[in-house]
Amino acid sequence: MVSQPLADNAALMFAYVRKESRISFYHRYMDKWEDQHCTSENYMLRSAWDVNERNQLTMTVQAAPHSSSYVRFRF
Repeated sequence: MVSQPLADNAALMFAYVRKESRISFYHRYMDKWEDQHCTSENYMLRSAWDVNERNQLTMTVQAAPHSSSYVRFRF
């Protein structure tokens, strides 16, 4: 996370988080192990500006892409 003041009345913040996981799965009927994968990312950009003593302007942009690969069950 990075937070940066731009002026006395303005600021900008950026945050990024990435998580990865690998889950091993055992097939009883096929007698073998397979891996399942999952990746999650979060981006956030936030800004604040005090226009004057009575007004403040804020903006937040957020994105959270996700991808995964799971084992298919076949009976």
